[in-house]
Amino acid sequence: MKNVIYFPIFQLVLNLCITHIDSIDFIFLGEGCPRDWSQFGFRCFKFFNPKKTWTMAEKSCHDYGANLASIHSDEENTFIHDLINGHAWLGGHDAVEEGVWMWTDGSSWDYTKWWDGEPNNVRRNEHSLMIYAYDTFWNDSPSYGEMGYICAKDLVGCLQ
Repeated sequence: MKNVIYFPIFQLVLNLCITHIDSIDFIFLGEGCPRDWSQFGFRCFKFFNPKKTWTMAEKSCHDYGANLASIHSDEENTFIHDLINGHAWLGGHDAVEEGVWMWTDGSSWDYTKWWDGEPNNVRRNEHSLMIYAYDTFWNDSPSYGEMGYICAKDLVGCLQ
């Protein structure tokens, strides 16, 4: 189990990374998520409704210091699904190598929730990940389609 220390600092303008403390796995600095973002664990999420292509959605997330969301558990998948209003882009893609999925934030691909028969790359250009609005399942989709998207970013702090 990880040890966590919280430091409530109300006007924090700090980029700090603690490189070595034996008994502490995570140091949290700050108040929580920005206004209109929702917290799950140590990350903040926000659904954006303006429809964009997958590439433009990822770029838009970067403007907020975020990436398209990665998902690492069934609970997190349900949380994200509850935020969306319509189909939404997630941060998964297999554009580097067909069938090898990865997250744009660089985190490990350790959870999936594919719809039956997916990913299928049926159009031979389905390299981007979306979550369905009507359930919590995923689909591979062409990145030129336009839909809403979920951005995610870490709370201020450094993972050991």
